[in-house]
Amino acid sequence: MATQLPNDFQQATIIMRYEFLKYLRGKKILVFVALLALILGLLTAMPYLLGDGLPSDPKDFMLLYLGFSTILIILAVTLFGADSIASEFEHRTGLLLLPRPLKREALFAGKFMASFLVSAVMISIYYLVVFILSYAITGGIVSDAYTSLGVALLYVLAATGFGFMLSSFMARGNTAAILLFATLLLIFPIIDSVFMLAEIEPVFSLSYSGDAAYNAVAGLVTEDSFGWTIYYAQVGTAAVVLTAWAILTTMIAALKFKRREF
Repeated sequence: MATQLPNDFQQATIIMRYEFLKYLRGKKILVFVALLALILGLLTAMPYLLGDGLPSDPKDFMLLYLGFSTILIILAVTLFGADSIASEFEHRTGLLLLPRPLKREALFAGKFMASFLVSAVMISIYYLVVFILSYAITGGIVSDAYTSLGVALLYVLAATGFGFMLSSFMARGNTAAILLFATLLLIFPIIDSVFMLAEIEPVFSLSYSGDAAYNAVAGLVTEDSFGWTIYYAQVGTAAVVLTAWAILTTMIAALKFKRREF
């Protein structure tokens, strides 16, 4: 009796599950959880040590913690996604799969979904803890905080796609991780600032659109300050841009991974 092989979706799901479990059992997630605890602890304790305590207004309370959300997203994507593809070629692990009836598309999809899910879970935990603290301390949660969470997860998706795209061209996982972290944290923001100095809103920018996770609660609008215009990413436009980044970069990464030789 012939054994029916799993289809592409089933193969991708199996790979996703094993990759997800690998992250859960690895040291990277312990490092990130420790970082989450440290940031949450400092943000909660420092206002009491230095001033009158945490804000009593739900909006001000949420903004205090959202100031670190973008950095946490960049760190999460760097830890859990930057080297996912490059490591397959660096360590030649993909060669072990060549004799098996496994398509590269299924392997790519499984690794991508695992990287996105573990990053999304970590960011969601951060938001969840902040929601609980907000309810306990201020008595409520600002409604725009849920929109912020949605934008943050969309930023995770787009940044994961961008990370996989970089990783698919890199020979070493560490190089891909450093390049991704530097690009999202430094290079893109510098480019954003240059465009703002030229009074051009950088709506196309991945990092600029990611800042909408903060502005979803802050509600800041374009303003003139000291003779130049300051732009703030708006949720609607940012959602479209982040979606476009996610689709385009993931497609490029998948195509490169399919054609690249081990």
